Amino acid sequence: MNGLIHDVKVIRVRSETVAAFIAVVGILSIMAQTVVLGILMRSIANKNTILLGLGFQILQLAWYGFGSQPWMMWAAGAVSSITFPAISAILSRNADSDQQGELLRPHTNIRLP
Repeated sequence: MNGLIHDVKVIRVRSETVAAFIAVVGILSIMAQTVVLGILMRSIANKNTILLGLGFQILQLAWYGFGSQPWMMWAAGAVSSITFPAISAILSRNADSDQQGELLRPHTNIRLP
């Protein structure tokens, strides 16, 4: 959300554009977390998927920090959204079925604002 504040205050993007940005990134996130994540988990494994997602997050934050045009914020988009589900997957695969709730609860709470 810090990138959105940057867009509104520094780049002076209209609130309608910010709303469209949130909608598009949400749709792209759904696609990344369903299609792309599954392919990556099968082809490069869990750990490498997490590392790839973290790399994308670094790039996304750099785009937000150095971007000066609205299209740059859109390009930073949703690819980094694969990190959290990949971490959840690796946690749940390494826990017994009766312990997954205890393990994933703190992980989920970390993500909440």
